[in-house]
Amino acid sequence: MLNIFGDVIMNEKIITLKNLKVVIDEIKNKLGGSAESGDLIQSNPNLLDNPDFQINQRGKTTYYKQGVGMYSMDRWWVNNNALVSPNKNGIAISINPNSTDMCMQYLDSKLVEQIKNKTVTLSASFAGTVYSFSEVFSEENLIDNLKLKKTFDKYYGIGLGRDTKGYFAYFSFYNSGTTGARNVLVNWIKLELGDRATLFIPPNPNVELLKCQGYCQVFHGDLVREYDFFNGDIIFRVPMPTVMRGTIHAEVIGNGGQFSVLDINRKVQSGFTFNYNSYGFTPPTMKVTAKKAGHGLTSASLCV
Repeated sequence: MLNIFGDVIMNEKIITLKNLKVVIDEIKNKLGGSAESGDLIQSNPNLLDNPDFQINQRGKTTYYKQGVGMYSMDRWWVNNNALVSPNKNGIAISINPNSTDMCMQYLDSKLVEQIKNKTVTLSASFAGTVYSFSEVFSEENLIDNLKLKKTFDKYYGIGLGRDTKGYFAYFSFYNSGTTGARNVLVNWIKLELGDRATLFIPPNPNVELLKCQGYCQVFHGDLVREYDFFNGDIIFRVPMPTVMRGTIHAEVIGNGGQFSVLDINRKVQSGFTFNYNSYGFTPPTMKVTAKKAGHGLTSASLCV
């Protein structure tokens, strides 16, 4: 018995040479792939992070920011007016009437160089149905605006694009109705080198979490004791699970948008300002400097 996404796709079938292809086709329909081409024994690396949307560090049950968009499940930006929710089988999307919205992942610059001028295949599973296309990832094809994006069954779209922030992969959904939101479940998405779609294999969540933490890290509660006192400032060094990519930007959500300093009796000390946008590499740490003239503390803790 094989369970994928919690669904039983074979019920104690006796596999013989006669029905082997039928069994393989059942697996293919769930995971994507081709029995004829031997994809069930080959799977190219997926070049996207969090491709099955199971990493959700921000911890919300819904993501929606009207007309602006926001980050939702790790590495996935929700565009415009879509409302998305994490789901054990992927990502659930609700689209307003007569509109198209998409979720996108910006590609790392090293990945862009890796796939530039090479044939790539993008595939995605919408509620169990797999769609894919292959094309050369080139500036010419990006400018063409049609070569690197495809629409399937009028409603489902996948593609590669570029805007002022960089290159990205996306999936989209069109609601043609005039009233009422329409919902769709996207199980996974895969970007790979080559001219055909190979088997999608759910990634190791621990590996995906570490990859995602290169872009976003979430902390809760007590963080660290003081590292040093310097010219009246309190220096804290917060351990990080991995080095961040690019320039670090810390954002405190809740708690008035600030860290808090506690004294030795765990009493919150008011009046501090914080600088926290620098870090070290070995080991990965975020430096937080708490400033307050004449604070009088000889011991302190940092919390959020």
